[in-house]
Amino acid sequence: MTVNASFSCLTSQDQVVQLEADFVASRTSYVRITVIRVDGTAASRAGDRYLATCEGELLGFTGGGCIRSAVKKAVLEVLESGETKLVHAVPKAKADQPDDGRGVQRVVNHCPSQGELEFFVEPVFAKPAIALFGQSHLAHILKELCAFAGFSPVIQEDGEAGKIGRYALIATMGQGDLNALKGALTAGYERIFFVASDKKANHLMTKLAEEFEPSQIARIISPAGLKIGAQSPEEIAISIVSQLIEHRRLKEKDGEQ
Repeated sequence: MTVNASFSCLTSQDQVVQLEADFVASRTSYVRITVIRVDGTAASRAGDRYLATCEGELLGFTGGGCIRSAVKKAVLEVLESGETKLVHAVPKAKADQPDDGRGVQRVVNHCPSQGELEFFVEPVFAKPAIALFGQSHLAHILKELCAFAGFSPVIQEDGEAGKIGRYALIATMGQGDLNALKGALTAGYERIFFVASDKKANHLMTKLAEEFEPSQIARIISPAGLKIGAQSPEEIAISIVSQLIEHRRLKEKDGEQ
């Protein structure tokens, strides 16, 4: 998502709320910065909320340049760690005081006002989108289960070639299987999970080999799903989404493609 230039100098909390809604709608990760305490003179008030992009650009931040760098540093740290952070900005005279034991990161506020502020900095990571081909009963179960598992499923028409996210799930169940596979391969999904029997999958792989390179076809995983003895549509859906999670959390971490 490209941030409108006007958002770099947000003037109201309403604009912050609108931009946050835009981030969510466009599946864009960002950082939320909330002022939770102010002591003394400061440009911010308790309850004020600001945003930051994944590049560290602060949006709507009313604090001076004397504290901006410390906030930006905290933003980049939470993006890397994935964990929230409480930041306490204090005047230089208080920088060496003992830690209060709350696990707060203390930074120096060099502003002439010498005010104290506490910020709660939290990363908000967009749910990974996943393309879902098919209108079958299983496809509808997969849509609900994917959403429950932290994905953002987007229904694709059979054969549609527009890429959404990194993964595609094909649960066409005999209604446009080949077109859906061709569309997903053409779009360039990193992994294509195809629900089919071994016999059907082998037959369609032979068909695909007439138009696509072996390296492209190798991106297809079929039959999709972990081998857990699944029989009902619900069990099959669980096995498939479990395999999705496995690829997202384990195989990507290990560098497998």
